[in-house]
Amino acid sequence: MALALTLSGLSSSWYMVGLGRATLIVVYELLPRVVATAIAAVALVTLGQVTWYPTLLTVAALVGTGVFALRTVGLRSLLAASPGSVRRVFREHRTALTTEIAGGTYNSLAVTFVSIAAPVNQAAEFVSGDKLYRIGQYSASALGNALQGWAVEDGPGQFARRARVALVLHLLLGMLGLACFAALGPWLSEVLFGASVAIDLATAWGLGVATLGIALGTALGRVILVGLGARREFMTSVLIGASIGIPSILALSAVIGAAGGAWGLAIGEVVSVICQACYVAMRWPREVNHD
Repeated sequence: MALALTLSGLSSSWYMVGLGRATLIVVYELLPRVVATAIAAVALVTLGQVTWYPTLLTVAALVGTGVFALRTVGLRSLLAASPGSVRRVFREHRTALTTEIAGGTYNSLAVTFVSIAAPVNQAAEFVSGDKLYRIGQYSASALGNALQGWAVEDGPGQFARRARVALVLHLLLGMLGLACFAALGPWLSEVLFGASVAIDLATAWGLGVATLGIALGTALGRVILVGLGARREFMTSVLIGASIGIPSILALSAVIGAAGGAWGLAIGEVVSVICQACYVAMRWPREVNHD
């Protein structure tokens, strides 16, 4: 399962969105996963083997990404990539790489941190909430990918207005996620995963605040700070959020279980957003108003 989730990093959805052809995401990203999930469900029911699910997800990720890469780049170009060119790309984009690794590790390992510190039943409850939380996270990521290029494509003259639009849209998305968690989180987790692992209201609110933080952080970081050329500031914000969020998850989940893990996650996201907002406030007058 870890391998299947890791391969999601090979997704080319950012490129498809940049092309303005979102239907490609359906064909090469969603459809293979839907087919893999359906086949895995049949295999689970008939054979009783859960390993089919991560195995087929891995195959779907490799097939979808591979076919798209071959159609877009071509086999010759793929084979022509040398280790030296790959290392050069990593060096040139090490700030972005560090940001993605820190942010991805912090969010992806939240379940692991809660499992280390909290009792088993509380960890199971947090897992149920985490599955719902991922929906909000993917939604914010998709919106950010769609608006990141749009915000800068017409130059500095349009950037200020488009950056504000992106911030408002992400704020609305985050508030919607918070409201959905607060109103529907406990009920929905019970319907989907069972009453024994359903999240309580405190956990739902914590995950809702974390969802709002993810949405605002996407706008402030990926759209605005990156658009201003402040990549190091974006990286620093993510690192500070993770350095505070991880101990918060461990400490709070040890004391109050699933709710503590959710609020620890929220604390990390809120700290990162505050840092990003401060950097935007410092860079905005110099970069935008000057233009």
